[in-house]
Amino acid sequence: MSTRNVLLSGIVGSTAYGLARPGSDVDRLGVFAVPTEELHGLHRPTESVVTHAPDSTLHEAGKWARLALAGNPTVMELVWLPPELYETRTPLGDELIGLRSAFLSAPRVSGAYLGYAAQQFERLRRRGDGSFSADTRKRTAKHARHLMRLLDQGLELYSTGHLTIRVTDPQKYHDFGDQVANDPDTAEPVLSRAEDAFAATRSPLPEQADEAAIEAWLRRVRASFYSPADTGAPSPHDAHWEIETLRHGIWSTWSGGIDDQAEARRLYDDNVVWGGERRAFRLIRVASTCAVEAEHHPSTASDRPVNDTTPTQGDQPA
Repeated sequence: MSTRNVLLSGIVGSTAYGLARPGSDVDRLGVFAVPTEELHGLHRPTESVVTHAPDSTLHEAGKWARLALAGNPTVMELVWLPPELYETRTPLGDELIGLRSAFLSAPRVSGAYLGYAAQQFERLRRRGDGSFSADTRKRTAKHARHLMRLLDQGLELYSTGHLTIRVTDPQKYHDFGDQVANDPDTAEPVLSRAEDAFAATRSPLPEQADEAAIEAWLRRVRASFYSPADTGAPSPHDAHWEIETLRHGIWSTWSGGIDDQAEARRLYDDNVVWGGERRAFRLIRVASTCAVEAEHHPSTASDRPVNDTTPTQGDQPA
């Protein structure tokens, strides 16, 4: 994963569940942080980065937190992985693992896991292209394995507040997948029993997630990736330059938005040579404050210094 500022990443999916077979893809999931300044512009920064070969998904910290708060089973895997499956761990990533229970609430866990399982069941009922091709059987078996896993893991999380990523009996899931590939309707009783089990379980999870703890973590992320462009002594790369001329006692922009300091100085000198007999010019650096770097006043000019408020003939009332 090459995206900047990765806080936590690891191997998820069938490899993590212990359900991978020869030729299975290796899926990776991670959380990254954008530089905090990028959150304040006109356009939002990219919140998800998805690549293939290798297959990986990275979510920005804020988006990951929102998905996890909603009970999204896929993103929640990341903070419950066995230690050996993590590929990137940082102090902020370890904090996130330590906060994993703060994301949990009974209504959202039951709703998310049962909801995702129901989606898998609908895919089984549609059976892809409606044929009995090898590709259709393979796809159906995969959906069936995910259906059973989501129900088992969701019920564990709902009833105990803990999530075990690696299944204890992989063959049970493969056998169920093969069974459903032969007859998709055999999945419906499994879903019904799981719905009954959720309804009969008194969950130890709270009714609401601990959003205050999550908010505090996200603010620590933002503070850690905040690099103010100006600290009172801006570098040339944090500023731009403007050339101003004096008109009726008021400095106004002559040339603006010059990013290069040397170019700005050259243009200032050229203006002084070209019009310095008639006009006053000054070169200013603009960052959080303005600083005058050079100023020229002609010996005989109709313009006067900026603090001279005596009206000219054109400024006097009729």
